[in-house]
Amino acid sequence: MVAHPKENSFEAFSTGEGRQVHSKSEEFDARSQSLAFTQDDSGQRVAHYVGNVHATKTDKQGLLDVETPVLDVHLKDGEAQTIVATDGVKVKQGIRKFSGSRLDYNALTGDIVLTGTAAADAEVYDGDQFVKGCVIEVPSKGEKTAKPCGNRSV
Repeated sequence: MVAHPKENSFEAFSTGEGRQVHSKSEEFDARSQSLAFTQDDSGQRVAHYVGNVHATKTDKQGLLDVETPVLDVHLKDGEAQTIVATDGVKVKQGIRKFSGSRLDYNALTGDIVLTGTAAADAEVYDGDQFVKGCVIEVPSKGEKTAKPCGNRSV
């Protein structure tokens, strides 16, 4: 671990094959190859996980299980506000399964926005329902909405 007191941040790296950095709180658990904890210009703390990230977050919908190469957790007063997974993401939550290029999760509301690319749609499997599109909004309450990429239909 490397501390940066002037920047009010630290970095932690795994050492050796198969080892991971691990952080855990009451509702959030994450493992990755590295973790940097910083503060952005607005004063919000950001936990930046990189490399084989596996994170879980418990909310009203159940356990959100995320696998991604890169994950940022934006914190306020030590509590997760938003979670952003990039560079490809796979998510499970109960019977629901999500995949896409990017995941934006609002930890306060439980709302999810899943983004695909022009080459590959984001996908949501929810029991016997299937939705795909460039951007899929999955509110904690209500119906999923999907927007197509460019001229492609959903």
